[in-house]
Amino acid sequence: MYPMIVNSLHDLKNWVIGFAESDWAVLLLALTSFSDAIFSPIPPDPLLIIMSLTNSGIAMYLAVITTISSILGAIVGYWIGKLIGRPVLYRLFSERKITRVANMLQKYGVWATLIAAITPLPYKLFAITAGMLGVQLRLFILVSLIGRGIRFIFIAFMIMIYGQSIEIFISENLGMVSIIFTAIVIATGVLWVIIRSKITKSRDQV
Repeated sequence: MYPMIVNSLHDLKNWVIGFAESDWAVLLLALTSFSDAIFSPIPPDPLLIIMSLTNSGIAMYLAVITTISSILGAIVGYWIGKLIGRPVLYRLFSERKITRVANMLQKYGVWATLIAAITPLPYKLFAITAGMLGVQLRLFILVSLIGRGIRFIFIAFMIMIYGQSIEIFISENLGMVSIIFTAIVIATGVLWVIIRSKITKSRDQV
């Protein structure tokens, strides 16, 4: 049963990618990114990569469209979680995954959302759970914008620089690169908090 589901998803993804050079490609990219943040199992990355390789001159524009669409989808997911969170979550995900994500959000707050927005973790699960747990919406949108922007703009940036030669690298190593970027972002945030804390402490002593 499981291989059948995997093959069906693979065929569906190939069908979506097949529209990359059509007149409806940009709209399809936006819809794919939007639905990925709510319920769809198809990430927008493959379509973004192919469309950007087809016309690298608009790669950054496509990345921005993908980012904005993903954030809008996540906001819808957030409100679904806030209004009818548990019934939806238990239909889409296993109880084990829901519990794990809920614990991450309760322990790490928006940092967990930032990680999910950049890495291959199920961002939709974090969006719906964030709404269910009442995470501050403005903060959720901010970290999501940062995370999704890093993920998609990085793809566009690499394609603009390296062109076709970067396609295989991105496809095979997106997860690893995303994790590295996440570590850099978190380290930067922690360093900023430490520096700010020391500056504030120094001012208080004066």
